Amino acid sequence: MVRSQANRATFVASVLAFLKRFDLDGLDIDWEFPAFSGVGSGNRSPGRKEDKADFGTLLKELHTAFKTEGYILSTAVAAGKYHIDLAYDIPALNKYLDFVNVMVYDYHGLWDGVTGHNAPLYYAVNSTGASRELTGQFTVEYFIEKGLSSKKLVFGVPLYGSVFKLANATQNGLGAKIIGAGQEGGAYEHYCKLLKEPGWQLHWDSVAQVPYAVHGDNWLSYENLQSLAIKLNYIVSKHLGGSMVWAVDGDDVLNACGDGKFAMMKEQMKILNKVNVVDTNIPIPSAHKNGH
Repeated sequence: MVRSQANRATFVASVLAFLKRFDLDGLDIDWEFPAFSGVGSGNRSPGRKEDKADFGTLLKELHTAFKTEGYILSTAVAAGKYHIDLAYDIPALNKYLDFVNVMVYDYHGLWDGVTGHNAPLYYAVNSTGASRELTGQFTVEYFIEKGLSSKKLVFGVPLYGSVFKLANATQNGLGAKIIGAGQEGGAYEHYCKLLKEPGWQLHWDSVAQVPYAVHGDNWLSYENLQSLAIKLNYIVSKHLGGSMVWAVDGDDVLNACGDGKFAMMKEQMKILNKVNVVDTNIPIPSAHKNGH
């Protein structure tokens, strides 16, 4: 779609018609990722390098079309330096977008072959390579260094956990060998209950400022209210644009864990907007009533 002016024009026209038809506020583009192959596990394999410039051109054309209508234009972007360098013309992002949703999570996964934090915030002072670059701190600093306004940078928070199956249950620290995915994890509302069950050993990484937990050969990387608060205060200290989540339905919508309904969302309102949200009788979709 981005390769020719004619194709981009068709896309822009269709977006405008869609926004008007449903009286929407704007468009958020989630392309994972420009200049990557997009085939199989190709989000980690280089693809068409011209996508980087063509994506910037598309944003310029959308920005021009949106300006007279007052629509909001944003995009979701990767957090790792490898992806950032190949995929994004950061000055173009800054010039043409109202804000940029940085997916500051999925830094580590099964592809590593060892345990790792899903969303570590800080790196150690003397760290290098992946241990430095695959952190929220590095990602924020790098985007700003390359030309993105701090006020346009929206920091992503994961409302889910990632579980690894350890190769050896007695070797269960950070960087321990794994042999696949564990049996638990998922949304915050699931693992916040899970971790109250007997047998889970809770740990805190004082450098990365995130928790992890171990149960037998299951190793869980997750987010809790403590690590969330630290991330939110980091957002404030760096004068960023705000926070976003993946995804709101992963929060504790039924107060199953005792911290109140939508505890993770309310914590963001409290720290970022100085608003204490009071629980209301919000109807719960039938899917949640059935436990899905």
